[in-house]
Amino acid sequence: MSGGAAGRPAGAPKDYFVLAIVGTILGACGCITLVTGILGIVNANKVRQCIASGDMAGAERASNTAKIFVIITWALLVLSWIVWIIMAATGRFSTS
Repeated sequence: MSGGAAGRPAGAPKDYFVLAIVGTILGACGCITLVTGILGIVNANKVRQCIASGDMAGAERASNTAKIFVIITWALLVLSWIVWIIMAATGRFSTS
């Protein structure tokens, strides 16, 4: 078995585990990003389980699902940061 990136077998799909973890931690204060991040982590872990059992088709499906949840998580994170910056710049957080 020849190794691919991060110790994966050659030809194995990406698991997006690190992106899912980081996105979940950064979005922990937002309910939606927390949910999508956790779903990304679950599917990233499923990729690893499928690869370990030799189910490359299942790993590919789980990888695609993990990728979608990671993209959604990061898009919502960036959007929430932009909204927060705009609100801070326009004084929407002032109490007076």
